[in-house]
Parts: sequence; C-alpha cells; structure tokens
Amino acid sequence: ESYTVCPNTQGQIESAAPWNSATSISSTDYFNNCSTNNFNVPYCLSGFQHPHSGNAFAGLGFSFIGGQREYLQVQLISPLVLNKTYYVEFYVNLHNVISWTYPCNNIAANFSIARPFTINTYDLQSLTPHIITIGNPILSDTMNWTKVSGCYVAQGGEEYITIGNFFDNIN
Repeated sequence: ESYTVCPNTQGQIESAAPWNSATSISSTDYFNNCSTNNFNVPYCLSGFQHPHSGNAFAGLGFSFIGGQREYLQVQLISPLVLNKTYYVEFYVNLHNVISWTYPCNNIAANFSIARPFTINTYDLQSLTPHIITIGNPILSDTMNWTKVSGCYVAQGGEEYITIGNFFDNIN
C-alpha cells in the first residue's frame, strides 16, 4: 500500500516501492485509487476492477503473439531460512477490456537468491515456478480475483520473489 507518487502512465510499478519490474524495459503497470487518470481504480485503463484488498494493484501483460512477458518482483525483508516451509498467496484477475482479453494459465511465483534478471527485454524468462495454482487452470475470471497459492520449502538464502508466467507459448 505504500507508494512514492500516484501513477499517471504505464510502467510505473516502481512507484509502489519496494515492488519493481524484473526487467529494465517493461510496462508493468501500477493502478491506485489516488490516481486521477487511466491508472485510477476501479475505473482504469484495463477496464473496471476493485483491488482484491487495499487501494492498489499491479498490471502484468502476457502476450501470446510474440511471446512477450512482464514480471513483478520484490526483495524479501529477510532471506528465507533453509528447510523452513513458507506459505505464499497472491490474487490475479483478467482485465475486462474486450480487445485485450486473453485468458492464460501458468501464473506463478519464483524464489531466488539473487535478482534473477535485469535484462532489457520483454522476453520469456524461464524460471522454475515454485508457487502455481493446483491443476494450473486457465485464469479467465474478469470479475473476481483468483487465488494463486502454495507452500515452498526454502533452499536457504532466497532473497527475491518474482511473479509472472515462466512458460513458453506451447506450454
């Protein structure tokens, strides 16, 4: 819920510190009810949607055409402890702008020791999905938020969580 400035254009996820885009060229979006333009909630660039909780949400894009991906990333408050089990949950929703609405599956989270990538691209990043919805359903609900959750046994020292789609278009 903390932010440095209200969003007013695409690609401003860094305004929701400490969250950031995992790649340096990305339009990972930030929507907040403090905004006075298309990045306001619930009426925003991606249609109409209330946040799952609080006042804001992030917007990620996964394009089948061209295989482009966006990622959301944050450094954890402290490194994960070896063999400790962590429960993780986050919520996703398909935006409801008809011309952009393409349901997908494989929305996942990855834990890593180092920042996994900072490259200048929208390209697919093949990270191991540590948290993914059981049964990997196609997420197509434009009204309700769908929980993605699971347990992760730490390898020890993981400092980052990255959320996105780590699979190629065939998968």
